[in-house]
Amino acid sequence: MTIRPASEADIPRMVDLIGASRQQLAEWQPVFWRPSPQAPELTATWFSVLVSDENAIALVSDDQGVNGFAIGLIQDGPPVYAPGGKTCLVDDFAIADDEDWESIGSELLKEMRIAAADHGAVQCVVVSPKADAQKQICLETAGLTAASTWWTGPTAVEDDR
Repeated sequence: MTIRPASEADIPRMVDLIGASRQQLAEWQPVFWRPSPQAPELTATWFSVLVSDENAIALVSDDQGVNGFAIGLIQDGPPVYAPGGKTCLVDDFAIADDEDWESIGSELLKEMRIAAADHGAVQCVVVSPKADAQKQICLETAGLTAASTWWTGPTAVEDDR
């Protein structure tokens, strides 16, 4: 397995991987994670921007083909917090087989953190759905901790009035 910078040629496979991940997310939380019908095209366009953006780190795991990827955006923290430097926000992070979070996921995360530090980031924030146990084990094993949890539900509630 080789971890390397992503290229334009990798984008179709990255879109496939995140599409499969989004389908799983939609099973876990059908409203919040429901993919748009335009998701593949929008994602390909967005990934194309990120692959060439100097404030983004796009990495792939390549083992005779791309079997995982992670994209981190280097940005300032919210103005009400002062983490001591830039933050690397990793939202798009997917692998082909959930059983490989321990190997492929861990290596992608390790290389992302190294690259993020090289870009001046002092922290790495990774988005992970609550139901994705394998990904969460990967993150915990890497020494990351949960800082926030998003709760979701419908706006309409039963009223006892």
